[in-house]
Amino acid sequence: MFGISRALNRDTAGAYGAAILAAQISNPNQQENKIPNFLSSSIGIGLAQNQYSIALKKGLKYPTQIKKRYFTSENEQKYAIINIYEGENLEASLNQKLFSFVIRDIPLCSKNEAFIDIIFKLDKYGIITVKIQNIQKTLNYHACNIVKEAGESIELFINELKIDPKNNQEKRNLLYARAQLQQNIIIISEKMNEMIKDDAINIEDETKKVIIKNCKIIRQWLKDNPDKKVEDNIIDLGKKIEKDAKDFIDLLAIS
Repeated sequence: MFGISRALNRDTAGAYGAAILAAQISNPNQQENKIPNFLSSSIGIGLAQNQYSIALKKGLKYPTQIKKRYFTSENEQKYAIINIYEGENLEASLNQKLFSFVIRDIPLCSKNEAFIDIIFKLDKYGIITVKIQNIQKTLNYHACNIVKEAGESIELFINELKIDPKNNQEKRNLLYARAQLQQNIIIISEKMNEMIKDDAINIEDETKKVIIKNCKIIRQWLKDNPDKKVEDNIIDLGKKIEKDAKDFIDLLAIS
């Protein structure tokens, strides 16, 4: 455990983002307005006495990278349990734990003397990489990846995708849901393409190619069927893509 850090109206916004994305989908040349990527909730680390140190603040635009330094809270501390949380509460345990791991072989010394640097990196696709480094002595290097949703999971707007609109409000709801689905699929597809080009990733490309192929099926269907409610088989394929992409990133994180 570490002690203190001496660290170096939603509906309107959603509708606005959906409108921009829908315009870009229908007219690829319209790129003046970009949908900004903002972190939906803070990411941080649990400290001694159940304290919570936020590293990546809610609303932060990404891609970005932040380094924070943490000092030991006990004399001759040999190891530290690193707990990464998502949330805003000042008490660590009241936030959502994302993952945890152990840092061993910390140099033996008085408390508040040994330290580690934790690098929080959030790429343009919303994937968080946490790197642990120590500049006093070489420690185990650890990286973990967590997929942050490109937007809401398809399960959260599935009813809107099935709307057969009868009025303007239902049309807007369907437009937003279709745009959100399209956004998620685009981000997943681009991330898989990026991984295929990364020679450092030693996992067969076939899994990534299947995900990309399924993404193309959905994008083509949305293009061929503008303004229509989304068919069940397309919704099911979208859910499969999200699950496969998450499983793939989880596998990558532990490989």
